[in-house]
Amino acid sequence: MIQTSILPDNKRKQIEIMHQITLLQQQPRTKRKVKKLRTKLEKLMDKRDEAKRCIFVTNTINGIAKELGFNDLFSIHFDRIREQEITIEEIAVHFDMSEKAVAKRLTKLGVIKEK
Repeated sequence: MIQTSILPDNKRKQIEIMHQITLLQQQPRTKRKVKKLRTKLEKLMDKRDEAKRCIFVTNTINGIAKELGFNDLFSIHFDRIREQEITIEEIAVHFDMSEKAVAKRLTKLGVIKEK
């Protein structure tokens, strides 16, 4: 799985950048370099958080769905998924469907209210 390989490599890069920032802060006239490194560090941290979230969503949905297909799930399954604050977009990505199709099914089952 791609997400699990992102995490260790990403963490290693974060530590390297933090070390570089620490060294640069001890020298005069390095604000610009430090700012660039901090921006890079924030991007890596965001990417790591995104990967962790994707792993959480996958594990949660798989734990609740128990290998059932999207059309085989009942409102109780979707209620449990939504209780975990998993969005319609994340459900759609997990089941490789459009958000519109997921929203239509959830509305039909009464999990979400019609707009």
